Amino acid sequence: HPDKHTSLLDAEHGSHQRSLHSLRHRQIQCQPDDRLAAASQQQGIGGLLHDCGKHEQYENGTPHEQASARIAPEILKDCGFDDKETDVIVTAISRHRDPEAAKEKNLNGVLYRADKASRACFACDAEKDCNWKDGKKNLTIRY
Repeated sequence: HPDKHTSLLDAEHGSHQRSLHSLRHRQIQCQPDDRLAAASQQQGIGGLLHDCGKHEQYENGTPHEQASARIAPEILKDCGFDDKETDVIVTAISRHRDPEAAKEKNLNGVLYRADKASRACFACDAEKDCNWKDGKKNLTIRY
């Protein structure tokens, strides 16, 4: 279903800023201390799909981690992931906003940390008007 999945991803990645977020998310996941925590392929697809339900949050208030976890299994199946891999990835997607996942040494933790570190607030034109607390914003580039 390439057209269906492309439209789902396009709906989430409609803006340049969100596309950059996903790319930075993938880069940050590959930091050496996390490479052994989860398979690179699972990290990559988790990073690409973790916000695929964000359009539902804007449209009807469904938390995007819940919507993304509902949408992702069909895409993962179409991409050839088995049930066990899908469960691991979908669990991480559903927990990417859960602070309890932050210290986990598995895909849940990798996705959570990468999501927070990939926010490009330092380059965002709306940063000064943003309603996020300063502690939630990334105002510097972390190497």
